[in-house]
Amino acid sequence: MHPYEYPFLFVASLCGGVINAIAGGGSFITLPALLFFNVPPTVANATSAVAAWPGLITAAYGYRHRLSGDSRRLLRYAAASLAGGVTGGALLLMTPAATFTRAIPLLMLLATLMFLLAPRVVAAARRSTDVAAASGGKATRLHTTIQFFASLMVGYFNAGSGIIVMAGLSMSGMRETQLLNGFKNLLGAVAAGASIAALAVGGQVAWASAALMMAGSLIGGLWGARFAQRIDANLLRVLILIFSFVMTGYFFWKFWL
Repeated sequence: MHPYEYPFLFVASLCGGVINAIAGGGSFITLPALLFFNVPPTVANATSAVAAWPGLITAAYGYRHRLSGDSRRLLRYAAASLAGGVTGGALLLMTPAATFTRAIPLLMLLATLMFLLAPRVVAAARRSTDVAAASGGKATRLHTTIQFFASLMVGYFNAGSGIIVMAGLSMSGMRETQLLNGFKNLLGAVAAGASIAALAVGGQVAWASAALMMAGSLIGGLWGARFAQRIDANLLRVLILIFSFVMTGYFFWKFWL
């Protein structure tokens, strides 16, 4: 073990918590930090998800009063998220380590591009007429299916999970911003929690690192929420994107060349 590993991971999770509270994308910091210390990719993916999970729970708790007004849809989507998260975690466990290692740069690139295009993706989803035109039981089944597959993606590769869930909710016709954020936080927590449970049973979580990073993430989340109004979120997004593209290039070099 490198003598600076734990301090480095704590600082990375601290930064990740701040970033999640302000703009999202904290996993672009925590996942590369774990991979930098040669943590196996599947373990790094699961441990990064564990580190971010408490922040999702506290964020969802902050929306508890807003969410209680739409309990039927919440329960339906939560069940789909639970099933999708478990399925994604199970698929990750069945993926050969060498295959997932090769896939890491591609998944990082996909998540980075989704982060880059997120405002346009969500706006386009909100304008979608195909989903909005569906009605009754057909719409219910379609929306639930969308949440299942969004959560499956979250369960398989946690980076960019908030973007995936938000896009899925927008495609399901959700428009009101505060409700959208509340659902995103809670469903993301459900999907990530289900995936973490599956990965933990499969022995894919480095618990010592995860516990330290959970503490850093919580502290960073509290700081980020406190200083969110003082920081230019657009500038932070640009810095996150630059870092993510650099790390994606590094992982292509490390795992492909």
